[in-house]
Amino acid sequence: MIFKTQSKKMSIKGSPAQSVQVSDELDMDTLYQDALASGYNVDQAVFEYGLLKLPRNAQTGSLHILVPGIHKQGSIASFNSMTRTLMQHQFSRPTPARYIDAHGRLQVADVDEPRLDWNVISRLSNGYLMEQGSVNLLPTSHGHIGPHTKGFTTSTSDVLHWGKVLEKPADCYGLNLHIGIIQAKKTYAYSAYVKIEDGIRPLKEHFHLHFGNKIIEDYSITFLCQGIYKIQAVCCCEDLKGYNWLGLETAESSFEYGIQILGEQLEPAEQVSSYIPTDGNIAIRMADILIVSQELPQAKQMLLELKDKPASTLQALVVFEDPQYNFIQYS
Repeated sequence: MIFKTQSKKMSIKGSPAQSVQVSDELDMDTLYQDALASGYNVDQAVFEYGLLKLPRNAQTGSLHILVPGIHKQGSIASFNSMTRTLMQHQFSRPTPARYIDAHGRLQVADVDEPRLDWNVISRLSNGYLMEQGSVNLLPTSHGHIGPHTKGFTTSTSDVLHWGKVLEKPADCYGLNLHIGIIQAKKTYAYSAYVKIEDGIRPLKEHFHLHFGNKIIEDYSITFLCQGIYKIQAVCCCEDLKGYNWLGLETAESSFEYGIQILGEQLEPAEQVSSYIPTDGNIAIRMADILIVSQELPQAKQMLLELKDKPASTLQALVVFEDPQYNFIQYS
C-alpha cells in the first residue's frame, strides 16, 4: 500500500519586497464605491487583509493588483493602484460548488460564483479557492448515524446543513462501509465530516478507516465548527486480496456515543477537494477558471502556473510596468 498525504505550501513567483501597512494614499472609499456601482460584492475586511500582505512597492507603483474581496458572479476585479480604476476579469465554473465559510459551515457557491478559501481558526480569508474539476464516486453522500442513536434525531440536521441523515440499527458495528468501490493500483482521495455527541473530539482510536483491503492510519482529522471535524486521506492499494471495503467503522463495538458521518466523498485524485454532494448517482464539480483581461498579458502568463494544480488558493497577482517585478502568490 502506498500512502500519500496532502500538503499545501505557499509559493511566490517574482520579486516581491517586504510587506507594509495599507497606505493612506489608497483612496479606499472611492474604490469601494466604484466596485459597488459596478455590481461587485465587496468584502472590505478580506480585501484590506489581502493588501496588508502585499509587498511595499505593489501598493503604490503597480499597474494592477488582484487580491480577494471584490468579485461577483462571473467576474473577479483587480485595480490600478495609480489610477484607482477597476478592471474586470472573467471567472467561470459551470456547476455550483461547496466551500467552508469563516465559521466552519458548509456553503454553496452558485454557477460562476468565486469562492473564498477561509481559515476557520483565524476567520481570515486565504484567497480565492481555485480547483480542477472532480467527481464524487460515492452515489449517496448524505450521511449516517450509528452505532447508537442517542443524542441525535433522524430528521434533517439543523447543525450540519448537509441534507437527510440516515439511521442505522443501534447494534451496527460498521458505521458506513461501501463494498467494491476501490480499484487496485489507483490513487483515491477520501473525505467525510464527523460529529460525536456531547462535543467529543473524534480521535483515531475511535475509528478504523477501511481503504480497499487495508485499515489505514495515515489520515488527518481537522476541526471545523460546533463539534464537526473533517477526516481525509489519500491512498493507493497495490492489490485487493481478501476484501474491498471503504469507509469508517467504530474501533470498538462497545463505543457508546452517537456519531454522525456526513458528506462522504471518494475522488480519483491525489488530493482531497471541496465536497460534492450525491443523491443516488455520482456527481461532478467543474473546474474554476479565471481568464484575465487581454490588457494584462503578463498576468495571463502567470496564471498558467496554476492550471495544472489540482487545487490552489490564489492570494495575490501583481503586475508592474516593468515585468521583472511581476509576481503571483498562492498556496
